[in-house]
Amino acid sequence: MKGVLGALLVLACACRSVRADGVPDPVAVAGLKVNEASIDRADFGLTLVVKNPHRWAGTLRAVTWELWLGGRWFATGTQELSGPLPGNGNLPLSLTLQTAFKRRGTSRGPDTVDARVRGNVRVDFPLGPEELTFGKSATVSTLGAPLAPEAEAL
Repeated sequence: MKGVLGALLVLACACRSVRADGVPDPVAVAGLKVNEASIDRADFGLTLVVKNPHRWAGTLRAVTWELWLGGRWFATGTQELSGPLPGNGNLPLSLTLQTAFKRRGTSRGPDTVDARVRGNVRVDFPLGPEELTFGKSATVSTLGAPLAPEAEAL
């Protein structure tokens, strides 16, 4: 159903996304789900796996993310990080994406919505900072999702 903003969204994907140039993103989206939802907010759980493209260690600084539902921008945010990223290593990150929305009624029963999460992880390396990208699209199941008007302008 078009216009569904998935408040109860579950996305389980363990594959690595690929950029338009065919090169895999250095950060894989391992999962996206709703941890908690209410009438005016939802907390999404985002699991990433950060692959260090270098043999030297780096320091994690921030994650910037965007969440799109039903082809429409839904939410964005930045979360500060601190901690090491081992050289040539993989590091799983579990984040909570806190979102708020205006309620316009609720779909009845199960539905599907096209979801996309994208963004970057900022890492400081000895030769300077880098932004390691991630992105993943999928059609996901929703239950009791808030509705948005079809003609609503962004």
